[in-house]
Amino acid sequence: CFNFDKMDANNALNRITRELTVRPAAGGSGVDLIAEPWAIGGNSYQVGGFPSGWSEWNGIYRDTMRASQNKLGAVPITTGQLATRFSGSSDLYQGNGRKPWNSINLMVAHDGFTLKDLYSCNGKSNLQAWPYGPSDGGSDDNISWDQGGIAQDQRKAARNGLAFMLLSAGTPMMTGGDEFLRALNCNNNPYNLDSSANWLNYNWTTDQVNFNTFTQRLIAFRKAHASLRPIDFYSGADNNGNGMQQMSWFKPDGGTPDSAYFGDANNRAIAFRIDGTELGDTSSALYVAYNGWSGNVNFMLPWPGAGKNWYRVMDT
Repeated sequence: CFNFDKMDANNALNRITRELTVRPAAGGSGVDLIAEPWAIGGNSYQVGGFPSGWSEWNGIYRDTMRASQNKLGAVPITTGQLATRFSGSSDLYQGNGRKPWNSINLMVAHDGFTLKDLYSCNGKSNLQAWPYGPSDGGSDDNISWDQGGIAQDQRKAARNGLAFMLLSAGTPMMTGGDEFLRALNCNNNPYNLDSSANWLNYNWTTDQVNFNTFTQRLIAFRKAHASLRPIDFYSGADNNGNGMQQMSWFKPDGGTPDSAYFGDANNRAIAFRIDGTELGDTSSALYVAYNGWSGNVNFMLPWPGAGKNWYRVMDT
């Protein structure tokens, strides 16, 4: 529903928002109210504008992460913008008492490209013959790229897109079929197609099987590590005296990025470390490094904690 205020006060949706108890910010029982905070028309884009108690599809997260991958310098995305999105979008949700999990982090949704097509298509192709079309409408602003038509790079980009959501503070949202690289051949508005192309097809290729395995393992990794699911926004302080900040940011050379580094769109690599001992994690620390450029980057690993060593568990 786009306009609660224009509906009858006794409409079921209005009664839900008025009569059912909203889940407290600290967790517990109650309903979760989630907004798709945009519609058609002026002043309808309201990401970050909903009141306390509401979670939102974070379109700014989506567009920032897409542009970082698919525009490769054509759109000036800074490491500071990436850091804000990775850490729960405090600029959007902290001001009125909301929490990181109020940010619904997505790369794609029911409108628009599938995850596979986001990294395989330079633009929409909705007027195809049945079963992939024809469909009307569909956005022309998709921030998509076919990775030069290289299938291996398309799969790598999709792994990165999935990893963004599952390694960011917030609530990840996936579209059914993205876990196995479902493709719609660049149709980004197939709402009208009751066809074999638009159904979920579980006769997978080897690449789809492999991607599904990657997805399952990445979901399991997030589930196993509470530090990736913080209740509150990360702190930059050492809160338990173990010599490690709760969350730290790093340049590839291991140094601490300053405001100049965070603000320069020519810097395309950033990393962060989370102190798991402060967040009830079974691991003492987690380290995530992201290279947002086409060339290789060497990262200097930070201190893992007293008596600890780093172990690589994922490489997209």
